[in-house]
Amino acid sequence: MKIVTPILIAFFLFTTGCTTLNNVDYPSYRLNDKAYEKFSQNKSVYVAPIEPLSTRVSKDSNFREVYGVVQAEIESYMKKNGFNVLPSEKCESTFNSNMSKVGGFFNQETGKMDPKLLSSCVNYTIADLKKDSEFSAIVIPILFISPLDLQKPYTSGTWEGVKRRVKINTSRGRTFSPVQTMSVRLIVVSSDGELIFNSVGGIDFVQKVIEKGSVSDRRIALVLKEPEEFSIEGIHEGIEIAFHPFISCKRIGDAKEKV
Repeated sequence: MKIVTPILIAFFLFTTGCTTLNNVDYPSYRLNDKAYEKFSQNKSVYVAPIEPLSTRVSKDSNFREVYGVVQAEIESYMKKNGFNVLPSEKCESTFNSNMSKVGGFFNQETGKMDPKLLSSCVNYTIADLKKDSEFSAIVIPILFISPLDLQKPYTSGTWEGVKRRVKINTSRGRTFSPVQTMSVRLIVVSSDGELIFNSVGGIDFVQKVIEKGSVSDRRIALVLKEPEEFSIEGIHEGIEIAFHPFISCKRIGDAKEKV
């Protein structure tokens, strides 16, 4: 089996700085045509657990519900499009076991994700899964958070193919920026260790605006949204964008550029 190295490059394509976007531009993608052609002959896949690799938004365990919903929507979307999604419990237990085996993904000195540890975990997981079942690829979903600078009137923003409004009940004239956004990156690696596909799609703002203070001293604050405040339609749209054209979406067509 090949060593998974392209996945490391893909992982560090995340947007980490503040950005200001005026138009809803679709993100670019990477697609290995030869690997995809081979994969398309047997669309049996595992989906890795989304939580271990995703940005920690809050210590509040309730926010894990958002991760769970996104994971379920990814699996459902693939099934609806003709993929044989193999039992998630098997992949999750194997992935978590190998994550413990490599000692987690974070460098103890820097506190940052260590690409070598991630690569080792993925390689071990693929090898272990191949012992017990036949599959053609593993899908690795990662939720990540990025700040977005908003333009006046500070009530909406665009990123990674989506446009979203900030939930706000405050008085007009108040200003706030930046606001944290959530996106999903999807990395598909073949059972032979080849990178098949890598792309991203916007999900939603993870913050909302509230008013604080007395009537005479009103202030606004950005707080974390509750899990139920995330739209299923918005999550689905982000997944649709991220998967295209690995899973073709007519609405998007040729709007995404291959790199």
